Amino acid sequence: MRTLPLLVALFVTVPAFADGPAEHYHVTPSEIPTAVLRDTVGALTLFTCPHGTDVSQCNPGDQGLTLLAAPNRRSARPVAQRLRSTVPISSNGYDHEVFTRAVLEWRFPVVAVRASFVCIVYDVPRDLRAWLYLPHAIAGERGFFTSFDRLLASRTKQRFFLDPLFLRGGAPAQLYSSASREHPTSLISEQDEILIPVAYRNGFVLVRSATARDSDSASPSVLGWLPVRDERGRLLLWLVNSVTC
Repeated sequence: MRTLPLLVALFVTVPAFADGPAEHYHVTPSEIPTAVLRDTVGALTLFTCPHGTDVSQCNPGDQGLTLLAAPNRRSARPVAQRLRSTVPISSNGYDHEVFTRAVLEWRFPVVAVRASFVCIVYDVPRDLRAWLYLPHAIAGERGFFTSFDRLLASRTKQRFFLDPLFLRGGAPAQLYSSASREHPTSLISEQDEILIPVAYRNGFVLVRSATARDSDSASPSVLGWLPVRDERGRLLLWLVNSVTC
């Protein structure tokens, strides 16, 4: 495995709350291979700062992932890969000017799941993939897998938001009045808009603004239905800011 130079985050989203941690993107949309967007079934979020620890004392870039060539802990020889040498889609924290400090989460695409194993893309531009055993994904710390086909079930276990614009390269996201492309309504174009999933149906997710306080799917804050993928099967949504919830 090639060790990559330390990367500086390329894009920054607005924090979910004032003075809170922000999502930082490590790639541009054009750097994500089409195969990754088509194959991604979910996201793996790794928490690298022990619970209750002062974030200024965290140095998560030196922590290592235990990568496997196959979803079998006995037959697959593990390889240690430092987080600082990976290229995730995004991470979440307070200060990315000093990149190895105060980074609370790292977020990778998941392209396959088998029991307690997930196959992640640990270097997104190069489409480098490996298996992780979830209970031991990162030494001593925790993480969670979110399926894009089961967003509501995932959010009952771990809160998160959705970014509807990043994977579109900032292009507006078309909303629909139902879980189909037959009745378009309005567009989402605000770069800082983050969303909460309310319902899921037939590859579409019903969303509401994260700034609204209500959770009723019939309330005015519900914006409409968004497709999870485009007509070519490429992913359109990404997870952000679970630490701010």
